Amino acid sequence: TEFLKILQSKEAQQLACQFPARYKWLARETVQTPVIDLTLCDELMHFREGFQKKNFYIAYVSEFLDAPASAFGHVMLVFQDEKAPIDLADTVHFAATTNRENAFEYAIKGLSGGFDGYFIREPFFRKKKDYLLFEQRAIHLYKVDLSQDEIENMILHLYELRKAKFRYYFVDE
Repeated sequence: TEFLKILQSKEAQQLACQFPARYKWLARETVQTPVIDLTLCDELMHFREGFQKKNFYIAYVSEFLDAPASAFGHVMLVFQDEKAPIDLADTVHFAATTNRENAFEYAIKGLSGGFDGYFIREPFFRKKKDYLLFEQRAIHLYKVDLSQDEIENMILHLYELRKAKFRYYFVDE
């Protein structure tokens, strides 16, 4: 209700630009939502335009027992256009910020949520190099048939999460 209230104020454009997925959903679901042109949101448009949007994959990276955080594997979102090779696809994954802690401190922080976690966007070839070459792990790509609108909604939601920071736990992230 607070979101709708702000959408009725002079701050509506700014709010819709910061939370475009929420705005888009509300505009579709309620009649009292004002019409806001999201193409006027420069930062959002820059973020959106950089994404490949034709195909969507879930990538599962096999476990890596040498690192507690990777003992259960890793999942990534992969966005690809048919005209570009998969190595140039956009990849989004969740990771923790670590500071070269010793093994004991690393384990304690990882189990207690002592690391900051955030979403990272980078080209698939970088993750491929890390996982296949350096760690000798397998990457399995599973294509998910989503409509262009569904892919767009995911990208808008990722935009909303671009500045989000979460507590990172090894055993449940």
